[in-house]
Amino acid sequence: MHLIILRLSFISITSEIQMFESEGQSRDITREAAEVYEKIQGRKAPSDLAAVLAGIPSAVETFRRLVGEMKEAGTEALIVDLSQNGGGNSLMADILTYYLYGTLKLAEIAVEESYVTKYSPYYFAQFTGRTIDDLNRQYAQIQSYPLTENDYDFSYERYADLFRSGKIDLQTGFGLKYAGSPAFQAELKSGAYAGYYTPKKVMVTTGHGTFSSGFTFLRYLYKSGATVVGSTSGQSGNGFGNSTEVSLKNTGVQVAVSKNAYVVFPEEPNKRKQIKPHHELTYEKLKSYGFDPQAVILYALEPLAVKK
Repeated sequence: MHLIILRLSFISITSEIQMFESEGQSRDITREAAEVYEKIQGRKAPSDLAAVLAGIPSAVETFRRLVGEMKEAGTEALIVDLSQNGGGNSLMADILTYYLYGTLKLAEIAVEESYVTKYSPYYFAQFTGRTIDDLNRQYAQIQSYPLTENDYDFSYERYADLFRSGKIDLQTGFGLKYAGSPAFQAELKSGAYAGYYTPKKVMVTTGHGTFSSGFTFLRYLYKSGATVVGSTSGQSGNGFGNSTEVSLKNTGVQVAVSKNAYVVFPEEPNKRKQIKPHHELTYEKLKSYGFDPQAVILYALEPLAVKK
């Protein structure tokens, strides 16, 4: 059996920097980019950020190469390890879902989700390059009223309704959703790699360290039919996320305040629903592997009848 194990413990730094730049976030993550560059290239990162980014493969090209190599090799099984993925940029879930399962499956999962954003002063303190006017221009096609500071933004819910009803076509809908990722937009527009290759078995591992965008990745693969192995994730659906860090005025204590409320399991919108593994890594099972740190991977191999 030809098998690939894809371990995703961090999010594509290239996409993350592009996202921060396009949204005008104040956080400087160039040091992180340099660290990733040095890990991939095995040499000291250049001082120029553009040169650093040029030396780091994007998620779009990395996943495209992955499905191309799997198809050429006739890969029968893919294990996506999310057991220690603490989150980052959930766009990675959209990209891999597109390559594995195609445009329609991606659209089906994407519009199932709805969320509301709060545009508090803390939001604009974090996204220093954004203004209410910018947001109103961006969502002009789907908003029925202009936003003001401190508003709750329901535009994604409106977008999902328009998408489901067919009032906006697939490309227009994706253009709005993925406005911050021109590389992925170009891939979607081409459609050449939509559902390019799906192994017979797609397994996804999960654990208490699977959180935030790691959970989103898990949800996309689970909704697409992947088999889940491990323990219940640290994150559940239908809650709050995408936090903004703020300092309390009098004490200076730093806290994280969520700016988004999410419903990702619309069939039970008021329940903090979790994804139960198809094959649960119980204490007894963990003990049988001698408490091996890689026990969840070893367990994922069992349904594949792969010798360890």
